[in-house]
Amino acid sequence: MATISIREYEGSAMTTKQEPLSPTQSFCFENSRARDVVVRLEPWADELTVATGEKIEVTARSTREPGRFEIEVSDAAIVVYAWSGATLVVEKEGHVVLRCEPPAPRLPKARPS
Repeated sequence: MATISIREYEGSAMTTKQEPLSPTQSFCFENSRARDVVVRLEPWADELTVATGEKIEVTARSTREPGRFEIEVSDAAIVVYAWSGATLVVEKEGHVVLRCEPPAPRLPKARPS
């Protein structure tokens, strides 16, 4: 399993480095801000709030194909994009707090112009 570490700074925006494609990936996030942070999970449009000092672990699994997270960190929120075929599980303190299912759909193929 590949692990992605996010180092997040107040007011910054970033996307994680490119990790190898893998059918299972996870990352941990600890909220070091002085306020709660909203984490959005796409394409399910699910959200959860991570309080100051709280940690979450997000794990994606796919039986269809390997992939990688795309993660955007901004002042407003953290947005986590799963790849086609992946489902997500979010844990706080070892307890599952959110499951994102069914698997993320395939993106439509672009039409030639």
